Amino acid sequence: MTNICLLLSKYEKDVDLEVFISSALLHDIGRVEESEDKTGEIIMLY
Repeated sequence: MTNICLLLSKYEKDVDLEVFISSALLHDIGRVEESEDKTGEIIMLY
């Protein structure tokens, strides 16, 4: 996801790259935790 953000930032104006990349990294971390959940339950992380 981070690579996609870097690509998109080249085409968008006024992008705060630090916020954009931080959001992508948090998204990726959440995805890994969701993928590793063996219970099959839908959980919300706060």
